[in-house]
Amino acid sequence: MKRTLLVPIGLLFVTAGLIGLGAWAPWESREREHEVGWLTAYAGWSNRIDAGLSGGDYAPGANCEAAYAEELGEPPARLVRAAALALAGCRRLQQSIAESELAAGSSEWYGVRGSILADLTDRRTRVAAPEQSSELAARAAALAGEHPEVFCWSSTNWEELSEEWRLVRVDELWPIGFADPKGGRIHLAPQICEPLHRFFGGNYAPNLNLQSLELATALVTLAHEAEHLRSPEASEAQVECVAIQRVRNLVRGAGRARSYEDLMTGLAWDVGYPNVPPEYRTAECHDGSVLDVRPDTSVWP
Repeated sequence: MKRTLLVPIGLLFVTAGLIGLGAWAPWESREREHEVGWLTAYAGWSNRIDAGLSGGDYAPGANCEAAYAEELGEPPARLVRAAALALAGCRRLQQSIAESELAAGSSEWYGVRGSILADLTDRRTRVAAPEQSSELAARAAALAGEHPEVFCWSSTNWEELSEEWRLVRVDELWPIGFADPKGGRIHLAPQICEPLHRFFGGNYAPNLNLQSLELATALVTLAHEAEHLRSPEASEAQVECVAIQRVRNLVRGAGRARSYEDLMTGLAWDVGYPNVPPEYRTAECHDGSVLDVRPDTSVWP
């Protein structure tokens, strides 16, 4: 569902800016600290249950409600719905273990994190009101097979949303884009939207420099999230393989030459792909494979 920054550009670190004393709101800081603390506790609680299920130890799941009360406590106001989702999933898991119907209960349990992330994203989207890009929506629609909404977030709001994703999913990398197949939405970080708007809205075409790698990353990210909408059941590795190939469609749709298609896909394939996390790569991603979107040609990627 999400896409992380290609390693050659560097990990997406949050840089601390100077905050004017007059703009400081200590009550907001305390509330945010409460939210981060609760999500951190949720992740630890949920991880122990997951580890138990995968290792054949059902005790954490069978006693998850008691552990929830002890470890998580009362949620912050904005996380009340997330807390309800977590607790409801826990209770269903407890019941399935008690009734020896673990398969059904664990399957539902593993979907709880996704439901919590969807709720967090929806709530922050309503409050932050990120800019909707009709330009990027049109470009994504050509790949997704539907007409999605594409949101371009501000840096501050994206950083807070990304932090929540990392806490819930226990990721090490900051996401730069993710898709919501049920809602037909694509959410993009500001450093992805900026080069894409310049590329599709003008003659921006950086060549063999850092900006060209940033643009290639942005194009793959848009294609990646569009592919998640088109094939919501596909794995990250399958989606990434198809997305790199679809960069050609985006470049051609922008009216650029074949040589620029080759440059962008070459950067994505030769520089970016070897360095994405392992779950984004597969040995099946090659010319003539089942993931080749142009099987009747020798064009790759």
